[in-house]
This record gives sequence, structure tokens and C-alpha cells, in this order.
Amino acid sequence: MRKIKNNTGIEEQRARKEKKTRVLFCCAANMCRSPTGEHLLGLVKGYDVRSVGVCKGARVEVSQKLLNWADVVFVMEYWMKEQLLLHFRVRADKIKVLGIKDRHFYGEPELVKTIADRLKRQGIDAANAVDEFAKRLS
Repeated sequence: MRKIKNNTGIEEQRARKEKKTRVLFCCAANMCRSPTGEHLLGLVKGYDVRSVGVCKGARVEVSQKLLNWADVVFVMEYWMKEQLLLHFRVRADKIKVLGIKDRHFYGEPELVKTIADRLKRQGIDAANAVDEFAKRLS
């Protein structure tokens, strides 16, 4: 009798072939900045992106499992990096600080442009995704 592979195995094989960089965006409450980063970078080929918040009660709270999953973690402010290092097992060099203050709304054009600019400093070109992101919001 022949054994049939399930879909999960096929999906895992495809993911291994494509080898996407796993990126975790992190802000305070996972309401504005990190979801904007997630949805912007999600439009760029080669990235598997998620977002979390570091504060209790965040829409999606950070966890050890998600930190382990990520190849790189982008936090919006330096204090968030400190919180992750204090409360979780994560390498400091895996966490990159974007330096974006909590004064933006989800999808705000200035926020989208700032995230794209800060990602470029980290070697990630998301400039082409900025226009696509704006189209999807309208």
C-alpha cells in the first residue's frame, strides 16, 4: 500500500526551497507601528513577517516561540529591546532598533515611509512596497 503525503509536508518542503527570511516586528501594543511594518514588508518577496507587542494586553503579545521563530526582530524603540533581553532568551544581535516613536496611526503615510527608510538602513529594500501598501489602504 502506498503512503500519501499530507499537505503540511508539501508546504514545509516549499518553504524550505524558498527560504524566506522570518521577520518579527515589535512595538508596544501591536496596534499601529508593528502591524504597519508587518504588512509593508509582507509585500516584499522573500520575507515571512509577523508582528507583536511587548506590553501586557497587546493585540498579539510577544512570546518565546515567536522570538525563536524569527531570524531578525525589529523593535521600534530601544526600551523594547531591553525588555526582550530581560524577559526572554534571545540574542542581542538578533534585535534591531528602528527608532520610531509611538506617535503614529496604522498605515499613516509618514509611518510607512519611515519604516521603509529604516529598513533600508538594515539592508532591506521595501521602497517598491510603499505605493502598493497605500493602494491597499484606499
